[in-house]
Amino acid sequence: MIEIVSLLVGLLSGPQPLTVAVGPAVAGVEVRLDGAPVAEMAAPPWSAVVDLGPDLAVHRLEVVARDSAGGRLGSARRWINRPPADAAAAGEGGMVVAVLDPATREPLAALLEARRKRLISVGLDAEELPRLLLPLGPADRLRLLSPVTTAGTENAPRDLFADSPYYELDRPGIRSRGFSYYLPRWWPEPVPPRLADAVCLAGWQAAAGGGSRAVLLVADPASSDASLYSPAEARRYLNELGVPLRVWTPAADPGPLAAAWGEVESVGSWPALESATEALRSLLEAPPESRGAVP
Repeated sequence: MIEIVSLLVGLLSGPQPLTVAVGPAVAGVEVRLDGAPVAEMAAPPWSAVVDLGPDLAVHRLEVVARDSAGGRLGSARRWINRPPADAAAAGEGGMVVAVLDPATREPLAALLEARRKRLISVGLDAEELPRLLLPLGPADRLRLLSPVTTAGTENAPRDLFADSPYYELDRPGIRSRGFSYYLPRWWPEPVPPRLADAVCLAGWQAAAGGGSRAVLLVADPASSDASLYSPAEARRYLNELGVPLRVWTPAADPGPLAAAWGEVESVGSWPALESATEALRSLLEAPPESRGAVP
């Protein structure tokens, strides 16, 4: 009798166009957002604009078909900004979606290089080093998401963020399989990172997997952020999704990063990185009722 035609996918806020398809007996459509009426449609093309508000938040959209007497004929519902459960992404040991600020490349590489020299001196194979930066267990426990949008070309649209469920370390930078976190030389101009936006998307991806999930942001206090959403909005959104957020920095003084994001852990030494990683691993393995959300 009624169906929502608009896709309404991705992370949405502000006014959004809505179109529905209805049966021949329908004389009107009521649009409800989070249980409250927000718009009406009285004739074809059965379209309206629904304002989701300025903040990124989870919403429940419902459209109700009515006959000429106002009687209810049927309804359709859609969640907005809440991902459908993805059983294929739900690993038994949990998963961390990590957002790595490109500005942290050099300090993390230096930290890893110092560790490599010491470990090789005791006979560790250098091929084991990729597991040392974030040794969370199985490879599928870590998914990387870039905070840098792809530049796009004349024949290819600009992607929001490129991500991969795999990770590897390859000097001079940290990269995911199939996508470098650092701009290729042929890109015409630098693309500023969007850290908070990437954290929002990471929360969406983490929530889609179900089970034990967390988001990790590794950022530099001096980095600029060209995001549409603020760190506070990103934290609120992850809290609404029930996904914990942890923020790390290789800098000794978190400075403005702490002012923007709140609690920040300094991982500028190998013992500090090991401690933070162990805490993250324990978070994944903790019972759901004790994990909480965003601190």
